[in-house]
Amino acid sequence: MEARVAVGFSATAAYNRARTIPEELQGVLHSDPEIISGAVRFIGTRVPVQALIDTLDGGGSLEEFLEGWPCVTREQALGVIHWEKTQTRKVFGLELAG
Repeated sequence: MEARVAVGFSATAAYNRARTIPEELQGVLHSDPEIISGAVRFIGTRVPVQALIDTLDGGGSLEEFLEGWPCVTREQALGVIHWEKTQTRKVFGLELAG
């Protein structure tokens, strides 16, 4: 039997709402509560998207990330990077890159 949260929603439904993958990244990222504790990861891998973000935030390059996580494709990583840049442009009302 599924546990219920105080407001009457199932715990699974609450989890799914918290881990919604943006439509633009649904072919790139996935989250499943049964796999690596539900971390958002690259489809077809167990590599969390956090690994890419941490690499780039730490001054590493895309090449370093891809060498360290060879099961992630360049297209997957670039898809996340492009999405993040587009979101930043939208938030600040900047022109979208073509």
